[in-house]
Amino acid sequence: MKRYLLLIFAVFLFGSCVSGTHHQFLDQEYRKPIANATVSILTIDREDLYDTFPDHRFGSLLPEQQVLFDSRLATILIKQTRAEVKGVADSSVFQSAQFELRHYPLKKDSLLIVSPIYGTTLSNSSMVSRFVLILDQFHFKPVQVEGGGSSYAGHESENRTFMYFETRYLIWDNTEGEAAAWGKVTSDRLMYPTQNPTDMYSNLLSDAFYQIVEKSPLVPSCAPFMRYGELIYPCRTVDDG
Repeated sequence: MKRYLLLIFAVFLFGSCVSGTHHQFLDQEYRKPIANATVSILTIDREDLYDTFPDHRFGSLLPEQQVLFDSRLATILIKQTRAEVKGVADSSVFQSAQFELRHYPLKKDSLLIVSPIYGTTLSNSSMVSRFVLILDQFHFKPVQVEGGGSSYAGHESENRTFMYFETRYLIWDNTEGEAAAWGKVTSDRLMYPTQNPTDMYSNLLSDAFYQIVEKSPLVPSCAPFMRYGELIYPCRTVDDG
C-alpha cells in the first residue's frame, strides 16, 4: 500500500509540472510579448514583511539555497528571456511601496500572494524597469519516490530522490500599476550522489523561469529567424506596441 501511495504521489508531482496552464494566468492585454521590455526581480522575504503579514507563509531556503538566490537569480532569468534583466531589487523597495495580500483568479482556483497595491510603481536605486517578477512562497524540497517493479527478497524496489522546487509569482507592470501575469510553477530533478548542488538548484530555477516566461509579457529566449524578410520569434508573436 505504501508503494502505491508513493507512486500516486509521483504521478501528482510530475503531473503538476506539465499542467501549468491551470496554475498560470496571463492578462489578454499581454497575449503578445512586448519587444524591448525590461524586467527586474523582487523576492518576498520573511524579514522584510513579517511584521505586516505575520500569518503569511513566506519562502523558506537553506543557507546554500539562499546564496544561490542572492547571487544568480538574474543570471538564470537572462537565459530564459530576451528582455533586458535589470537585476534583483534590494529590500529598500519595501519601505517605498505598499503591499497587500491579494487573491488573483486562476482557471480552477485562486492564488493568494503578496502584491503591490493597485497603482504602485516598484522602483529603487537597484531596480528601474517596466516589469517586476515577484517571487513568493518559494522553497526546495527533497521527495523520495519508490521505484516501480516487483518487490521480493533480494530484489527490493529502488528508492529515488527528487529535488522539487515551487514558487508563486506575480509579474507587475509598472507602467499600468497592475499585475500582468501570475501563477504557481513547479520543477523537479533527480538527485544523485555525484551531483553538484549549485547546478541542481540552478537547473530547477531555470526550469521554473522557463515556465514563467512562456506565459508572460516577456519575449522568450528561443532564437528568432528570418522568414520572407520578417524576424520571426518561434515561441510567440512579438507585440511592438
